[in-house]
Amino acid sequence: MPLVNIAKRAEAYKPKERVTCKLIKEYIEAKYSFKVHTTYIAEVKREPGLLMYDTPNVVEELKQPRKYPTAEKVEAIKDALRYFDLSSKVTETIIRNHLCLNLKGENI
Repeated sequence: MPLVNIAKRAEAYKPKERVTCKLIKEYIEAKYSFKVHTTYIAEVKREPGLLMYDTPNVVEELKQPRKYPTAEKVEAIKDALRYFDLSSKVTETIIRNHLCLNLKGENI
């Protein structure tokens, strides 16, 4: 088997890069010229039910009240999620949750 074919097959099996908050922050800073905090990204991801990774430094009780992002920052974060193709995963999650609730007989 030629090396070119082996390289192509290896590239096909390569896992996709994990989209991190750092990548989202860099994209927003480059495109919109302002910074967003990680908690804002988490808040926007939590809204539609996007799966998030567990964090080792999570606290049970907040020291300060939670601050919510402005509409401008929410739109920038949603644009970044669409750019990294996470919005389709959000849609799939919402549909899956909707179907599960309907199967249980609950109204939405």
